[in-house]
Amino acid sequence: MATSCNNLNPNLISEVVGEDVLHDNNGDVERPIGRKAEKAKRKRIERPSEDVMVFMKKKTKILEETCVQGEEFINLERKKLRLDQLDQEHRHCIEEEKLNIEKKKFQLQELDREDKLLKWEEEIMLIDTSGMSMVQRINANWKSLKSENQAASHQFLKKLCL
Repeated sequence: MATSCNNLNPNLISEVVGEDVLHDNNGDVERPIGRKAEKAKRKRIERPSEDVMVFMKKKTKILEETCVQGEEFINLERKKLRLDQLDQEHRHCIEEEKLNIEKKKFQLQELDREDKLLKWEEEIMLIDTSGMSMVQRINANWKSLKSENQAASHQFLKKLCL
């Protein structure tokens, strides 16, 4: 009796062979892992793949570049702070110089006022009073005394202000 495998009843086959047959829905039979497969699996776990190595190298390179850029940034910030400090010191020196110039300008103005006052007093003193009457002389002396008092009070106030 020659029958093909296609015509056989699956129940018959299991009865003939026995209960030692494994049945899957897919029809695939699982094999235990062999020595070569187990060794390859260990190598994959122990040694990362080339893609991972390339990624790690790139990541390391980027981290090193970032570190260098961070150091450069810190150095630039330090330089900026030093320049700002120098700029503030320079501004302070300029302000002091401006104050000194204003002080000298004020002193020159005061000297100019005193010079004008002395010239005016000299003009008063040079007035010839011999041809004047007594009333005119008294008025001229009065004006001269008045101007001297104004000059003295002016100098006194100037000393108080300084």
